[in-house]
Amino acid sequence: MEKENFDSISKKLSVLVSLLISNNDGYKTTKERIEYLKKFNLSNVEIAEILNTSKNTVEVNLTNLKKVKK
Repeated sequence: MEKENFDSISKKLSVLVSLLISNNDGYKTTKERIEYLKKFNLSNVEIAEILNTSKNTVEVNLTNLKKVKK
């Protein structure tokens, strides 16, 4: 249990550092941030927690991104 918590915290901290750095490059919209965070293999729930949004918002944005890429 303790290792799982540590791994989860470590993963989120790594992502937050990356977000802070990438914010200078223009990841301004929620959709752009979701797409960027998904590259770190985060779950939809983890992305929602980081962005302070709902899991549904993340799922809808990811679905729309998949449609655009087809």
